[in-house]
Amino acid sequence: MSAVTTTLDRGLPVRWMVALVTVLVAGNVIFSRGFAHLGVGMIFVGDVLLVALILLWPRQLLERMVGPLFKPSAATLVSLAAFVFIAFGCWQTLRSLLGPQDSKIAIVCFAFHVYATCLFLGMNAAATSPDYLGKLLTWLAWAHGIYGVLYVSVLSPLGWVDGEVHRLFAQPYGAALSILGLLCFHRKLGWHTLALLLNIFTLLGVQVRAEWLSLGAALLLWAVLSHRAKQLFQVAALAAVLIAAGLITDFKIPAPSSRGGDVSVRFIVGRALSSIDPSLAASFVDDPERYASTISWRTEWWREILAATHASTATTLIGLGYGHPIWDYHPEGVMEGLRTPHSIWVYVLGYTGWLGMAVYALFQLALLRLLWKSYVATRQPFGICLWTIQLIWATFDNLLEAPYGAIPFNLLLGMSLAAYVTRSFEPADASCGFGIDASLQPDLGLRPTPPAGNDVEQYQENAL
Repeated sequence: MSAVTTTLDRGLPVRWMVALVTVLVAGNVIFSRGFAHLGVGMIFVGDVLLVALILLWPRQLLERMVGPLFKPSAATLVSLAAFVFIAFGCWQTLRSLLGPQDSKIAIVCFAFHVYATCLFLGMNAAATSPDYLGKLLTWLAWAHGIYGVLYVSVLSPLGWVDGEVHRLFAQPYGAALSILGLLCFHRKLGWHTLALLLNIFTLLGVQVRAEWLSLGAALLLWAVLSHRAKQLFQVAALAAVLIAAGLITDFKIPAPSSRGGDVSVRFIVGRALSSIDPSLAASFVDDPERYASTISWRTEWWREILAATHASTATTLIGLGYGHPIWDYHPEGVMEGLRTPHSIWVYVLGYTGWLGMAVYALFQLALLRLLWKSYVATRQPFGICLWTIQLIWATFDNLLEAPYGAIPFNLLLGMSLAAYVTRSFEPADASCGFGIDASLQPDLGLRPTPPAGNDVEQYQENAL
């Protein structure tokens, strides 16, 4: 067998690279900031693992990321857009380091651009095995669902979350992508229905309205692309069963300390309605203005940041610069050093101006184009639906400027593209409702070309 199939740069096995990617995805999704910020001083385990993937396997990353720039392929436009995005980030960071901005925060902000490399790291990991992504998402859904239920119903009431003593037990961030993954990679859920229920409970329990909205949009898109409206109704029915059970039993436990209130059907409905009409939400919660204020907390800050950005021609074009004290613009005052305005678009526009907005938008559009081409070829909608969750959620929350959101989401998006960019699939069967061959096992969402005999070496060599 070729050495490529057993070792990578510096004699390191392929399985080590895949293991590191798996840990990065699972750790950030399940434990979020508890995993991402685990470390000593400014040295965090999530950043160390990401740097290790980049430095220990540089040839594979460069071939996947830079190679398409010299040898046109399906990923050429995304590679070019990512290269421009990272180069622009280097220039913005250098500008900030030479200016009056906070140098430490400027360097931290540069990580936002580095996270783009995760797309290509994800492609490399998934290219080693055609069913890696499906298996990863299935395992992740179970692990996340179990931890999520424990977080909401046990760890949080005991006060063991989001603290200095129990730093690892932080809010789970993967309910939406776990639900999406199960639906995309399992035609019939079977016993995985329990994992789906666990994640629905977690989704409702952690009470992140941006996640609710993004998942709702993604599920509608999934139902259309997969022609599976019936299964969407089944998922809605499962959620309705949980809601009905909560109403009948008057189930109520204290909500996680970071969210406030309690976990009950009435409170969840009231929290959702407070975003639309606080007076209507008053029928369900005692203090609807408190939960409506989390929206005004954002919008008023955004307004001040955008006003400062457009105060001059220079800042309108290239922004305030990384490290600029945007926290000073909050009308109510926020913690000094809070660099994330809880919206990826305000983050990009405020720090980098309309030039930076154009660079980032082109990067996302290039990624969307490739995800769509991948869906058309494989009939696997996971990637484009995950992109929908990511962009909608990040519009109202600090998802993509934080490592526990940007790293796993970009890795998973890259994995969803692996089969298409490496051409390790056959065209989906148009006669099948889900767009995959009926002979496949339910947990496979695309049709890998099965290697045989001596072709095994060539398959893995091409994939890497």
